[in-house]
Amino acid sequence: MTTYRTADEFGDRFDCAPVNLTENDAVFPVESYLREHGERFAARWRAERFLALSLSADLHNVNPAAIQTPCVLVATDNDAIAPRAQIDALARELGAPCRVVDLPSRNGHDAFLTEPDALTPILRTALNASILS
Repeated sequence: MTTYRTADEFGDRFDCAPVNLTENDAVFPVESYLREHGERFAARWRAERFLALSLSADLHNVNPAAIQTPCVLVATDNDAIAPRAQIDALARELGAPCRVVDLPSRNGHDAFLTEPDALTPILRTALNASILS
């Protein structure tokens, strides 16, 4: 759960001090967030489906040079899952014209979900360009 967001965001949202400290345990504010999101995720996804998705991500094998469709890649600040360096490397390896666009966000990989107002013009421009070519 934590790799989809940034350390800065979590630092601003959750205090580091425990809210319940006993002799043998400590409960931190971020725990309720992680527990709630984990429970929601588990309620929507069967374990077998998640394992299949994870395996398909691990086994995918696409040669970027074989991609012949012009594209736009969107990179966001502090994305731990698809870091900017990987996006730039992919852009260099693609077999078609490619443009990398920055999506400013403190939300890391989840920016495409949390920043619709910033993402919409990027997508609109990319789609309009593909219609015109």
